[in-house]
Amino acid sequence: MMNWLVKLRDRLFGLDKLHFLMRNMIIKNEQHSHLNSRELKAFEIVKPYFPNGFLFETGFSMSFQAIQHILNDIIVYKPNSILEFGSGLSTQIISSFIQKNQLKTQLYSIDEDQQWQESLGITNPLVTLLSFPLISNSPYSWNKVGIWYDIPVNHDLQKLHFDMILVDAPKGNICKNSRYGFIPFLQNRLGTNSIVFLDDSNRPDETEVVRLAQINFSYLVNTQNNIRYTRLSGRESFYTRPS
Repeated sequence: MMNWLVKLRDRLFGLDKLHFLMRNMIIKNEQHSHLNSRELKAFEIVKPYFPNGFLFETGFSMSFQAIQHILNDIIVYKPNSILEFGSGLSTQIISSFIQKNQLKTQLYSIDEDQQWQESLGITNPLVTLLSFPLISNSPYSWNKVGIWYDIPVNHDLQKLHFDMILVDAPKGNICKNSRYGFIPFLQNRLGTNSIVFLDDSNRPDETEVVRLAQINFSYLVNTQNNIRYTRLSGRESFYTRPS
């Protein structure tokens, strides 16, 4: 029935379906080409801050465009403390950037893999690397039935306030809205001028987490939606988004 209606619509309105599909394909190819061009540009800009030795990068790593945006914010706003969920490529570059620019910013990075954290610690001695296992029915998880980090209530991290948050973990496929946990964990510990980066916000679950973050951190009134990440911030006088 539906196929018949589609054919009737095409005949009545003279729609050239092949032309429509080809046009959509061209638009998608142009968008992909533009994304690759911006990614190459960002790669060259952040390249001076690659750590010595091997740079660990995978398809799950944060994009170079997102990292460039983060570095722009760090050099402009000079946050005192940054909390990152998911250690990796961004950790290495941000740590090097802070060190080479002699900034006082303290970077805390959380991951569930202690062995991976120990490896990163060798080349990133100035980062406070914290390893917490993932547990089911975490009190911080979405509806308290999901999986998130098992961070003790008496841990020193619970007492700190942060100026910038980078959310790139846990993995998106472990449970529904897996990255929601940072919201209740950081309630009342972000300032009105804090900045939050949420990676992979082009995916449905992460899109929902962005929406929930906007509700819970309503004072972060600015939202910048990029192709693969979203940035939330308070009122600001500088524009730091890469071109």
